[in-house]
Amino acid sequence: LWVTCLVGLTLLTMRRILADSQRNAQQAAANAERFERLMSVSNAGVVVLEGDRIIDSNPRLEQLFAQSRAQLLGQPLSRLFDSSSQQPLDKLLQQADGQPHDLLAQRADGQAFAAELSIVRLAEARQQVAEIRDISQRKTLEEQLRQLATIDPLTSALNRRAFQQRAEHELSRSQRQ
Repeated sequence: LWVTCLVGLTLLTMRRILADSQRNAQQAAANAERFERLMSVSNAGVVVLEGDRIIDSNPRLEQLFAQSRAQLLGQPLSRLFDSSSQQPLDKLLQQADGQPHDLLAQRADGQAFAAELSIVRLAEARQQVAEIRDISQRKTLEEQLRQLATIDPLTSALNRRAFQQRAEHELSRSQRQ
């Protein structure tokens, strides 16, 4: 009788463990699917990094950098950015504070574009998620606004406000020297 009870308890325990294992596997599959959907719906390039190497990316990143996912995986993140952006990029990888920073990115064909990069650390200390957006249009519009705010469209000379600022700057510089 004692052996029968022990076998029955063992079978119940095994069934419970199996049911828990199946439930955990289903939750893991659901989480993986949710992650894949999040990665594909974003209009920014999303990268999962381990150290500074790309271990996962979304389809938008492939479009941004004109490279296949297979080409991107294993590359250091720094390969996606212009050499002038390397020092700020290293600092961003260290901080991983989620704040957006403007850098100069570079496509596979060598064409550079203005990019906004945010990096946050995941629960595992070694992994980070980076979000990269093409902000070339925004930068172009900013430059056009700067031109409109400082240059007279008719004469192409500095407008009054810009002339006044430049004159004040030059006067203070001349007084220092």
